[in-house]
Amino acid sequence: TPTFDAIEQQVNRDQVARARNALNEINDGLQASALDYAVWDDMFSFARVPTKAFEEEIFTPLGYENLGVDYMAVVRFDGSTAWSQADNADGTAYLPAETAALTPLLLSGPIAEAARAAEKSGTYVRGTRGVYAIQTTWIKRTDGSGKPFAYLVIGQLLDETTLTNALQVKTQLGLNVAPAIKQEILRSADKTYS
Repeated sequence: TPTFDAIEQQVNRDQVARARNALNEINDGLQASALDYAVWDDMFSFARVPTKAFEEEIFTPLGYENLGVDYMAVVRFDGSTAWSQADNADGTAYLPAETAALTPLLLSGPIAEAARAAEKSGTYVRGTRGVYAIQTTWIKRTDGSGKPFAYLVIGQLLDETTLTNALQVKTQLGLNVAPAIKQEILRSADKTYS
């Protein structure tokens, strides 16, 4: 018969597999939303020359809530932004401090390099409120044409409610980990950037 230790290890493997599957579903949904918005003539024009009218129609807290996201940005390959805002959980206001924490992570370094190098990319970043799932997609015209010069960033905060809903089991999220475990995470392909 299997030992208790073997059973416990299998349960842990099963839980990790469920968590990975849930994160894949979240990331796939974010990527689909990013593609819907990024391959669009109006977004292509906005990335070149931002307008208040486009911001007031598309980039609103209510729009974020309807899309199920907590952060959006339009970043040009040269590192400048046409838009970058995080919003609150209620979808009623932007969060300047959170925006200030997230934006630099997406303008330079490994995330920006990956976003410029590949049409689609994804990762996790740590903001002041917690860890976000991030997906990026090159901005193109509706017909798929146009030399890419910017990418759209869409992010969702992975809080306990989001993870509980995704996993269908009560989830607690601990952002502080033991030093040895942190080193193991940082060596992993599943790490977050902070």
